[in-house]
Amino acid sequence: MLTTFMSCLVQYLLGFKDEERQKIREEIFSTSLKDFKEFVDAMEAVKDKGVVIAVASPKDVDAASKEHLNSSK
Repeated sequence: MLTTFMSCLVQYLLGFKDEERQKIREEIFSTSLKDFKEFVDAMEAVKDKGVVIAVASPKDVDAASKEHLNSSK
């Protein structure tokens, strides 16, 4: 019950209209296996050839670099 309330509140605060929500719902339910396969292909291309760019403070970049080094050990 609380989850429904929170969901409605977020939609209201963000200005989501019922029509927009219904359109998204229909798009999700009409997703096909072909759509998932195309998405996988796109993600593979990004993984193989993509470039990741982040905007962050030098402090955050340093912290992320240290975390990445620690997690890859």
